[in-house]
Amino acid sequence: MSNQHRETNFWSKIDYRIVLFFAAFLLIALAILLYRMWTQVDCENVKLEAQSKNFLENENVQFSTNIQDAKEYLWDFGDGSPLSKTANPIHNYILPGKYFVRLTINGNCYAEKEILIKDIDDIVLHETVPEIIAPDVVRVGDPIPFDYYFADETKDVFSWEWSFGESGEMDKIEKNPTYVFQTPGQKRISLIINGDVRYISSKSIFVKPREPIVNNFQYRQRIRQSVELDPGPAQIDPLDEYVMNLPVAPTPIPFVEPPVIEKKMAPDISSEQFEILLLKVAEQSKTKEDFSEYICNQYEIPVIKNDDELLTFADFCLKIKGEKIKVETLLLNRDKENNCIVSINIQYKVKKNLIWMKD
Repeated sequence: MSNQHRETNFWSKIDYRIVLFFAAFLLIALAILLYRMWTQVDCENVKLEAQSKNFLENENVQFSTNIQDAKEYLWDFGDGSPLSKTANPIHNYILPGKYFVRLTINGNCYAEKEILIKDIDDIVLHETVPEIIAPDVVRVGDPIPFDYYFADETKDVFSWEWSFGESGEMDKIEKNPTYVFQTPGQKRISLIINGDVRYISSKSIFVKPREPIVNNFQYRQRIRQSVELDPGPAQIDPLDEYVMNLPVAPTPIPFVEPPVIEKKMAPDISSEQFEILLLKVAEQSKTKEDFSEYICNQYEIPVIKNDDELLTFADFCLKIKGEKIKVETLLLNRDKENNCIVSINIQYKVKKNLIWMKD
């Protein structure tokens, strides 16, 4: 039998349907392999980006990723809104605060990012409004220097109008004035540059009363005067009158030491214990009166909250009453003489709509 005849018999015994089946199977397997290779995502290199003009509430935030040919995208914006399935979504946040954004690609690759959405009141346009530089707490009678910061260095500033909250009028017109407050209390400082009242800048500071100065000399003089005796009536008898006029050694007036007033010291309280009392004020189980022994009954001491607002302790207790708060830092400033707390610096957040944010 010739070789040509054997080859013809071999091919005549093959079922072409089986050949077509295997060929189709190989093509499908190759297509799946190529598709997976084409859509394969390197999970270690997935990046998430967020862009916005100011990251303000109700302002669009553009989200994007460096993976552009993935099969599936799933965006969780961290504010309880519906998930997005687009590659580069746009989202806006209704409330300010911190949000945790999570991107899932193809069900098994993840990227995460925390973004901060600011309150519109937190944006200060330094290009038009100067920032007043001054201490938050001062004392009556002390000379206080004032300065300002203006971001727009290209703008020529040629006039300054300062008002320090006591006279109700313009007090100074120089660039860096020094002012002496005459009365205690909370004062509103304002500055207008170049006479443009549309861009007035302001700052609140607290003026403490000056402590009285004890004049020991005047005190001793009053004591001496109080123990001096009035002279008696003149005698009619000339002999008695002569004797009375004879020079005699003066009777020394005894010196009476001023009474020693024992200073009452305020009890010690740690920042942690003070924070617990504040939390109870927020829960409405304590009031400002529960702090009286630590602040020496001075409910008007200044409280600087979150570095941007100054108010009295009594007003601060009213502000946090009924709120759910979380204290981040608490600094108690004490008087060295009697251990009384004289001012408070506090950073805290309140919980609103399940989100912690600055008050």
